[in-house]
Amino acid sequence: EEGLPLREADCGEYGGIGCNSRKIGDYIVITNVRKGLPADKAGMQIGDKIVEVNGRNFKGKSNDEVGEALKGAPLSKVSVTVDRQGEMVTLSIERQEIKMKNVTYSGLVNSDIGYIRLDHFMHGASFEVKDALVKLKSQGAKSIVLDLRDNGGGLLHEAVNIVNIFIGPDQSVVVSKGRSNNAFKEYNTLDPATDLNIPLAVLVNERSASASEIVCGAIQDFDRG
Repeated sequence: EEGLPLREADCGEYGGIGCNSRKIGDYIVITNVRKGLPADKAGMQIGDKIVEVNGRNFKGKSNDEVGEALKGAPLSKVSVTVDRQGEMVTLSIERQEIKMKNVTYSGLVNSDIGYIRLDHFMHGASFEVKDALVKLKSQGAKSIVLDLRDNGGGLLHEAVNIVNIFIGPDQSVVVSKGRSNNAFKEYNTLDPATDLNIPLAVLVNERSASASEIVCGAIQDFDRG
């Protein structure tokens, strides 16, 4: 969907190494290494600064640029040089297929408040949020916190479907416009809501972008949360 920045390349499955990172100063720094995945097996550590990927210098590059360089075909290898407290360490990491969850955590905050952490809007995000909501209600949740902090977005239709969990059908969630008449497109909810009435709070911060903004904006505009 050219010209529509709400749709991103991530589909939820790819050849990756299994770590999280953020930009600190000039470098991308590893903030989490998932146990048992390629980065962990190769010896990558939290705090490692990524200096080179396959011999290419990544000083000053964005997190997205480094992330794309680390991805590739499953079973292919990537060479990563990191600055580990002043020592240069080069790791050879064999990528494997990574299946990422969109809802990384859900549970009861107390006896009647349910919490859902949504980190991505990749394929299946709306199903995961719906399943989490149904499960939390069965456990006694009478209100829900949907956490979109640091969620940079993803697939637009997943955002619309997540809004649809809390808002009924035939509601306009977002409209895209362009220079031509053909570029106009309206995205509406299609299905009955899962729950029209449960109290809802949506958490966002300065790094909640794209599809996250669509969800929180629609929830606010419809006075649903």
